[in-house]
Amino acid sequence: MAESGIETKFEQVVHRIDTEGKLLGIMEMEGGVSAQVTALNILRSDGEVAAMILRRHGEADLRRNPQIAAAEYKLLQLLKSKGVLVPAPHFLDLSCEIFPTPDFNPSCLNHYLFQLSAHLAYIHSVDCSKLHLEFLPKQEEIIAEILDIHSVKMDKSLNEGMIRDTLRSVWPLPQINQNVILHGDYWPGNILWKDGRLA
Repeated sequence: MAESGIETKFEQVVHRIDTEGKLLGIMEMEGGVSAQVTALNILRSDGEVAAMILRRHGEADLRRNPQIAAAEYKLLQLLKSKGVLVPAPHFLDLSCEIFPTPDFNPSCLNHYLFQLSAHLAYIHSVDCSKLHLEFLPKQEEIIAEILDIHSVKMDKSLNEGMIRDTLRSVWPLPQINQNVILHGDYWPGNILWKDGRLA
């Protein structure tokens, strides 16, 4: 397996669970909106191959309850001890050393927001015309395809049906700007900071 920064972090998790264990593979689980969920395939020191789920809570969950991971871990322990069919909890990281918690309370919020917005504007300002980006998907095609799917179950709590109906009524939107690169998931959980600077 090729070594990468994210794989190294998952390997650290595996070694906290089993010091002689090895990470065989990772797979991001799609569909959640409140947490990042990753499946880990692990070769344990006893030779057994195990599948485990790593859950990292998002900003909304942490704001609502900063101790949500500890509470879920304890609940799983209690339910497991009573014979309830729940996943066995293996590891709880309260240190945030492996996956640091995003800084939601920066010392200077204006400086923080300025850096975020300035860098996002810079991403959008990159001249795409000479970069030969034909291999990238076009957002308007992806959205048109999504809007065309009628069998998808709508999440009423997110008003997905209303949003979809509104977009369908005006689609396709006229293009008035040039094509730009979009980050696609620009939020504090995907931003690294060092010494108060966007890194």
